[in-house]
Amino acid sequence: MSGKWGILADRYERISHLGKGGNGTVFLAKDRHLDCFVAVKEADKAHPEAVEALFRERQVLKGLCHPGIPKVLDFLEEEDTFFLVTEWAEGKSMEELGGEQEEGRPDLIQIQTWFLTVCRILEYLETRNPPLIHGDLKPEHLIADGEGGVMLIDFGSAFALGTEPSGQGTQGFAPPEFYPEEEGKPEISSDLYSLGASLRRILAGRKIPGIWTYIIWKCMRKKPGKRWKNAGSLRRFWGAGRYFHTRKV
Repeated sequence: MSGKWGILADRYERISHLGKGGNGTVFLAKDRHLDCFVAVKEADKAHPEAVEALFRERQVLKGLCHPGIPKVLDFLEEEDTFFLVTEWAEGKSMEELGGEQEEGRPDLIQIQTWFLTVCRILEYLETRNPPLIHGDLKPEHLIADGEGGVMLIDFGSAFALGTEPSGQGTQGFAPPEFYPEEEGKPEISSDLYSLGASLRRILAGRKIPGIWTYIIWKCMRKKPGKRWKNAGSLRRFWGAGRYFHTRKV
């Protein structure tokens, strides 16, 4: 049934394909009972790593309640597939927005608003007991709506601070400490490295305030202890910072 279902559990009607990654395939579906759209992620039982990630994501999301994080709505099992149903993050990913033509790209004020919101989401994760690391923060997993809001999606790589990372993240966005060959271990600031890399990706080729260049540099320091202490420290600095000269990154 994987990849072929039309109406799941006599309730979720598949509308379109949203994306596919190492942790499963995601579809937009309509909940025929509640008359609303939802996201359905499926994991084929033939791929144990995808199934493990789906169960981990379900467990993590069940313990979270934040407007910037999708809520778990349902979990289903068919003959060869598991399905996780969550809130649908309506909007465009930062990856899409960063690739827009010049006239369609968001301005710097909008980008700053979005990323300060992401900082607040990370602050929430940092205050869990134990603190949570998203583990795969990147533009593709940041969904911006048309009203200034942002949702952080795909918690299949999330893990509690003090435990081993669930994966190695995505090359170019994952911090060095996620890789066994590098010295160090994940810390609160690990997601901040990915945040800085995401900001750099979205702003590539644009002139930006000098303070933003400093923020990206500090977020992406190789050693976790050299980065911002936590997302709250970064948010307060960035929110209060002045716009200096601009330069391309």
